[in-house]
Amino acid sequence: MLIEKRRIFSVFLSSTGSDLDGERQAIYEALNRMQDCKCVRMEDFAAQPVPADVVCKNEVQLSDIFVGLVAFRHGALIDPGDMTSPSYTELEYDSALEAKLPILMHIAPDTFKEPHHARQNDEFLDKQLAFRDRIQAMPCTPEAWRDKELLAMFVVLAVRQQIDHLKGIKTPPQSAP
Repeated sequence: MLIEKRRIFSVFLSSTGSDLDGERQAIYEALNRMQDCKCVRMEDFAAQPVPADVVCKNEVQLSDIFVGLVAFRHGALIDPGDMTSPSYTELEYDSALEAKLPILMHIAPDTFKEPHHARQNDEFLDKQLAFRDRIQAMPCTPEAWRDKELLAMFVVLAVRQQIDHLKGIKTPPQSAP
């Protein structure tokens, strides 16, 4: 019997951290339980002799699939002294677009309550709302979520569908749980 080597697909998980930590962890654990998937996220990067934005962009472009979570926190700017600078989440999203990766974006519902410690000033909120609008205008289908477990399950289903597509396997369409 011939044993076929299994390909491991790299899924880049992008979002801000302090407001979406529980969601990120649930998705990370769920994706890493899949036999043919490895979840990549910024907090797992080792120290490198190049700027963090270069590492992020490279890691996104080396991935097979991009999963993004977007709530109301804009997050850290690449250049903290320049309010016109994109956030790391924006950079990661734009890098996925540039690399023409399958993009699975998940938008927090308007009722999402961010932790008090994660709040930013109104200037950051305005930037984040503009970023949310930009995502919602793209052909990728933004999905809202109700809780982190349901979101993780939906992400796994969507990633499974993308992996099967990348493998050339036809799968029936999945509806949101």
